[in-house]
Amino acid sequence: MLPTKFRRQLRREADLWAQEGLIDRTIHDRIAQRYQFSDLDIESRNSLITLLMGLGCVLIGIGVLTFVSANWQQLAREWRVGILLGAFVIVNILGFYLWREPVGGKQRFGQALLLLGALMLGGNMALMGQMFHVRGELFQPEFGCI
Repeated sequence: MLPTKFRRQLRREADLWAQEGLIDRTIHDRIAQRYQFSDLDIESRNSLITLLMGLGCVLIGIGVLTFVSANWQQLAREWRVGILLGAFVIVNILGFYLWREPVGGKQRFGQALLLLGALMLGGNMALMGQMFHVRGELFQPEFGCI
């Protein structure tokens, strides 16, 4: 599929060509059908909806992170582990389920969730290490040998 910007320019030019008489109406209609001029308005509306949904998800995510981080120390260790692992499992299962869908929008959202799951893995490992005070030297000699 060609970029939307090119198709918009082509639609303006084709309308101008038809008005000037350079092409007749049947050629204009064939160009419009080939480059799907009728779908341009729907695509721009969908991109605005996608942008607003993304902004809403970011704001909700920030709110959840703020709420959890404000109450993180008061939660029992078992609850913290449950929240971390539960969120990780749910995001990855939902991402995999949506990734397998043949419809484009769901598949892209599934890919985004799988990416989020991969990022959550690193965060979960860091937070688990912090909660259980796991420390380690970069090099630990065995059997007292240096």
